[in-house]
Amino acid sequence: PDRVSGDARASLTLRRPALQDVPFEDISLQVRGEIQNAGLKAAVGELDMANGRVDVDLTEDRMILTGFGDLGTSPVQFTWRDRFEDDGAPADLSATAVITPDILNALGLIGRAFLTGEIPTELQGQVGADGLQKATFAFDLRDARIDLAEIGWIKPAGEAARATLTYT
Repeated sequence: PDRVSGDARASLTLRRPALQDVPFEDISLQVRGEIQNAGLKAAVGELDMANGRVDVDLTEDRMILTGFGDLGTSPVQFTWRDRFEDDGAPADLSATAVITPDILNALGLIGRAFLTGEIPTELQGQVGADGLQKATFAFDLRDARIDLAEIGWIKPAGEAARATLTYT
């Protein structure tokens, strides 16, 4: 709650039979809305998401948040899917962002020491109550120059290369 900010606008549709006692499963609920100027403090490490716009699609059995914003200096797009009544299964998160030396530095890595350029990145993961549980990151390294001369490897910018990282 104190990590989230934004201006919201929504429409609510509630349908139920015209009976005195209605079981929950006979009620249809739908909320569609938009959050502008959305923000999330410490979205990734110490990096905040700011300047966001999030489309909200909520029913009685699931929530889908789709949007974009700035993660530090990097633009990010994302889709968050969470089903209710799924025995606490984690939510699904898909996101794209661009990794730059500035982003690595903000995460406590010395990015400027080994990276020049940008790395478009895709994330497919699951997020639980305690944060990211598992994820696969796909990195497109074509436009990046990576200098790991200490171990005898330099990847020039413009040379095709991809990397995948699996986090559990």
